[in-house]
Amino acid sequence: MLYCTGDNNENFIVEMQKGNQEHFKDRILFYTANLVQGHGKSVEANWDYKLPEVYKLFVANFPFSMTEIRLLELLASM
Repeated sequence: MLYCTGDNNENFIVEMQKGNQEHFKDRILFYTANLVQGHGKSVEANWDYKLPEVYKLFVANFPFSMTEIRLLELLASM
């Protein structure tokens, strides 16, 4: 897994997998949420909560289940 930052401060997570994992969708959510959470500012006055864009790219040699596809679509819409 690679964590990258673009020229406009957007974040990218790039991951390649050869085999499916039992809790794959949970892992997707965990790593993406942790990256977003890391941009939080705990007690800064006047923080507007605007976060940089976060993208996750998966390259896999196995099919995703419909549940995993729906989760990816949900994450993409946020």
